[in-house]
Amino acid sequence: MKSLYLTLLLVGCTLTSFAFDIEYRQLGTMYPTKGLFMQKTTNGYITGGTTMNREEVFLKEVNHNGVVQWAYEYDLLGDSARAFDITKKPDGTGYVVCGYVMIQNYLVNTDWRAFVMEVNLSGVPVQAHYYEMFQGPALHIEPTYNNNQYIIAGFSSTTTSINTNFRQAYVAKINLNGGTMVWNRFFEGNVFSGTYRDYDMAESIEVIQNASINGGYGYFISGSFTASQPAGPPTFSAPTQKVMAVLLDDFGNVVWDNSFNSMAPHLREIGVDAEYDSYSHYIYLI
Repeated sequence: MKSLYLTLLLVGCTLTSFAFDIEYRQLGTMYPTKGLFMQKTTNGYITGGTTMNREEVFLKEVNHNGVVQWAYEYDLLGDSARAFDITKKPDGTGYVVCGYVMIQNYLVNTDWRAFVMEVNLSGVPVQAHYYEMFQGPALHIEPTYNNNQYIIAGFSSTTTSINTNFRQAYVAKINLNGGTMVWNRFFEGNVFSGTYRDYDMAESIEVIQNASINGGYGYFISGSFTASQPAGPPTFSAPTQKVMAVLLDDFGNVVWDNSFNSMAPHLREIGVDAEYDSYSHYIYLI
C-alpha cells in the first residue's frame, strides 16, 4: 500500500431508502433563490440550492454567455428541501444531487431525511431516494469507480432538531438505482452532559483512485468533531471543535484517523475541502 500523508494548508432506523415520483416545474423568475453549489457542464455551468419562497430544490443551467438553458424547481417529499451538492455521473448521462428534506408532523415531531436525486442532462428528474436512518443532510456526494455507486457524507441527529448535542457524522456508499445501502459508518466526537451544540459533521469527500488502499479505492473524509469542553468562564464553556480527518477504504473501514485541533484554547476548527496529489501522495486539506 502506498503511503498517504496529510498536509494542512493555512490559507430505530431502516437501512433501506424510500423512492417517490418527483414533481417538477419551470423555475419562476419572480422569487429569490439561494445558490449553494456550482457544477461545470459542456455548455457552461449548473447552479443549485433552494428557492426562498417555497423552500424547494432548484437547478439552473447557464451557458458561457450567461443565457439560461433550463431551470427547474423540484417538489420532493416533505414540507421543505435543500440541496447542498451535485456531481456529474461518470457515464455523462446526467447529474446526482444530495441534500435533505424536512417533514413537519405537528402531532409528533419534525422528521429530517437525507435525499439523493438523479436528473438527466436537461434537468428532468430520473429518480430520488430518501434515507430515514440519516436524520439530517447529505452535504457532499462523489461517484465511485462503479457508475451506479456513490459516496455521501453529512450529519445525523437523534432528536427532532439537527442542531443539538446528539449529532453524529456519517459516510455511506449507496446504489443509485434502487437506493440500496452498500455500507454506512457513523462517527462521534466527545460527548458531555448538559446542553451544548454538537459539531460532529462530515462535510467533504476526496476520492483517491490511484493509490492502493487495502486493495481498492480510498475516501478521505473531512469535517469536524466535538472536541474538549474547556474549563473557564461561562463565555468559554462551549466545547471546542476539531478537524475531522479520516481515511476510509472502499469497504468503509477506517484506514487511519488523524483528526486534530490546534493547541490554542476555545477554537472551533473544521476541514471543508481536500485534494489528493497522486505524485507526492499527499492530501492537502483546508
